[in-house]
Amino acid sequence: MKRMLRWEVPVDLQPHQVDVAGTIRTVEARALGDAWRIDMWSEVAGSEYGPARTFQVYGTGWDIPDGAIWIGTAPRTTNGYVWHLYEHPQEAP
Repeated sequence: MKRMLRWEVPVDLQPHQVDVAGTIRTVEARALGDAWRIDMWSEVAGSEYGPARTFQVYGTGWDIPDGAIWIGTAPRTTNGYVWHLYEHPQEAP
């Protein structure tokens, strides 16, 4: 048996550790008041939580450090923003 779970990463120029389990299938932007979040959905079999992984959101045209791994790009928001989710595996705890 498997299920789909949602995880979120703030759009705030900072890396965030998230206990994501399973395989990330898609990402989408969501406004929360004046702030933005990237939701990611993962398909999980078994445990709901995985080891901590480090993610950061970047806007189009922003500098992305070497070694960052692209996870997904959220569709353009109604405000015209396009956010890109990257993982920083070298920053895992």
